[in-house]
Amino acid sequence: MHPDLQGGQAPFAHSLDPPQLEAVAAICDTFLPALPLRALECEEEAQRAFFATSASDAGIPAQVAGWIFECLDSAQQAGVLRVLSLLSSRIGTLILCGRHAFSAEFPFLHRFARLPASNRERTLRSWSGGSIAQFHSLYKLFKCFAMFAFFTKADARGRNDSWKAIGYPVPDPLWNGLKDDDDAKVTDDNEEPRPPLRVFDVHQNSAAELVDYLSSSKFRVSEEVRDGGDGGSGQAMLAIDCDVVVIGSGCGGGVCAGVLSQKGYKVVVIEKGKYYVGDQLSLLEGPSMRAMYEGGGLLTTADGGINLMAGSTVGGGTVMNWAASLRTPQAVREEWSSVHGLKLFTSEEYEAAMDKVCERLGVETLGNEEEHESFQNKVLRSGCKKIGLDVETIPTNCRGRRHKCGLCGFGCKSRTKQGTHETWLMDAVDAGAVILCGCNAERILLEPGELRSAKQWKAGGVIATGGGKSLFIRAKATVTSCGALNTPVLLQKSGLVNRHIGSNLHLHPSQLLWGYVPSGEGLPAGRISDGPIMSAVSRIADAVLEVPAFYPGGLGVMFPWRSGLSFKEQMLRYSRLAHVVVITRDRGSGTVRPSSSSSSQLPKVTYTISAEDEKTLKAGAEKAIRVLIAAGAVEVGTQHPDGDSLVVEGSDEKALEKFLRVIGSKQLTHAAMATASAHQMGSCRMGNDPASSAVDPRGEAWESTGLFVADTSVFPTALGVNPMVTAQSVALCIAKSVHRFLEEERL
Repeated sequence: MHPDLQGGQAPFAHSLDPPQLEAVAAICDTFLPALPLRALECEEEAQRAFFATSASDAGIPAQVAGWIFECLDSAQQAGVLRVLSLLSSRIGTLILCGRHAFSAEFPFLHRFARLPASNRERTLRSWSGGSIAQFHSLYKLFKCFAMFAFFTKADARGRNDSWKAIGYPVPDPLWNGLKDDDDAKVTDDNEEPRPPLRVFDVHQNSAAELVDYLSSSKFRVSEEVRDGGDGGSGQAMLAIDCDVVVIGSGCGGGVCAGVLSQKGYKVVVIEKGKYYVGDQLSLLEGPSMRAMYEGGGLLTTADGGINLMAGSTVGGGTVMNWAASLRTPQAVREEWSSVHGLKLFTSEEYEAAMDKVCERLGVETLGNEEEHESFQNKVLRSGCKKIGLDVETIPTNCRGRRHKCGLCGFGCKSRTKQGTHETWLMDAVDAGAVILCGCNAERILLEPGELRSAKQWKAGGVIATGGGKSLFIRAKATVTSCGALNTPVLLQKSGLVNRHIGSNLHLHPSQLLWGYVPSGEGLPAGRISDGPIMSAVSRIADAVLEVPAFYPGGLGVMFPWRSGLSFKEQMLRYSRLAHVVVITRDRGSGTVRPSSSSSSQLPKVTYTISAEDEKTLKAGAEKAIRVLIAAGAVEVGTQHPDGDSLVVEGSDEKALEKFLRVIGSKQLTHAAMATASAHQMGSCRMGNDPASSAVDPRGEAWESTGLFVADTSVFPTALGVNPMVTAQSVALCIAKSVHRFLEEERL
């Protein structure tokens, strides 16, 4: 197991003073208090310990304090520290808590940590439900940090005492990721087991070792003094010469690297994340997200309203994709062709690209899925059928094998799932490419354009850093595939000014609905964490109904909190809580820009759900609630901080309609509302002119020759389904454009 992915890791360092840390502890213990009287009612020892343990007992305040400094930019940190300082005084507590700062005990007005638990709970509820947006964001920040830390913290043995209490099966560190014979057949009978991908870690190894590695791989390396882009004098850099540099190793970068390497070009792939081989994975939620997700899995929009889930490891988002492999919907292809003038998408070339991608990824739709799917998918499928909604089986990139681990969000231990690190990047390395991980692109080198070109700039490669080393990767063509959150930031930092770079960001915003389905005859069997994550989908107007993977930390973050007691009671039902997620093809959009803080490398994302998209989500939520009830849920609810729910028994259609009206009246733009995005796209959209797009139909930037974008950021609009196959199909077409460009450059 890789050390990064093990339990028992120390929290990040922090510089809170004792009164501020006391305030953090009081907030955490309000969300997750010790409840000794409730513990006495429990028969099971694990549940007694669960109720008797507070956040402080579990060491959570120090972890939350560390995240304040690790995950927030300097401006956000300053705001949080001011709040903690105020809560450390009686007058400050009065300002932030109002009448809840008073109690019957002398001296009557107290600082937050000295308030009765009931007053602290009322304060947090007022922060979540009031009209002040800053309080909404503050509430969600601390709830997110406290819950995620409590339910994901693992000791050195990979254990968390709360997991047994709530019915979460502890991942076995010695488990090989296989659950049945179909899983075990990862290779054909005559096929040798595949060795790991050959990757060089720039951060971990010395400059001399890097030079030796590149030289042995037939790349020319020298030392040059160049402008590092920081306004200072020149600095010594290792210069690497290649034909193509690809920035990013996910859907777009992996495909481009594989295709171009096989055409004989010398390709260098750089990836800021690390590489983890299947048998190094722990499948532990906390350490895995910390190591393999952007922002450690805690990245949000600027107002904290939407959690942004994006991969940051070799293989990018394909490593943690839940194996869903859906082709570009025909209606979307026709829209992109007719409305946006991009004839590629209705061409035979694009159809062939999708065929090629699905073949390389081993995409198949298996039969008899109802016999093998997970508890949540059974709920979705049966509920849809009972209320007359169409439901389809989702194709997966598992080479025709049933893959039931249920933990694919943390990588694929058995290597059954075919991400780019198992496919296209393997092709690239076999053809002579090198992959440098732990290597962060700082800026693209833009040189004055040639006289024969109408474009202002010509891309000359990329300046990158890693492990204290500065690299200049000189290339004839540069491909940026950093994803829709990071590609526009890199282009902006490099000096491009097209107004569509960083605009038109789509997030497929979602709404989660839950239903408690007790075990019993005639009801879907299993637990929330068992079986394939996604196997069923129902398409509705401008949205889809699917089920998410929910592990304890994720559910703790997303589930509504009304009191410490009620929250812990709900978490006891974890294993039989079925969720249906409404994912909308958003018509509204947001922006992504470089952080204004020099202390943060994370992008600043601004996004508000539009009125049209909110209407779509609410219509989908009504269908999801009816699906859950039809499938046997005895209680249903939303993730709104108000904690809206309906007990089904004794409720007639009139009561259901009233409940649906209530949840339909709630704003989804509420910053305390738990919403997530796993699909980001459109922030460097493709089009036919620079007035309406950031890149041309070939994927080349309007402002620079030799600079191509190949990832979800080039999508003209939101897609409406899982974007992996579409992203790789578009990248395959753009790789051909890069090839044609290089051929023309040779003339």
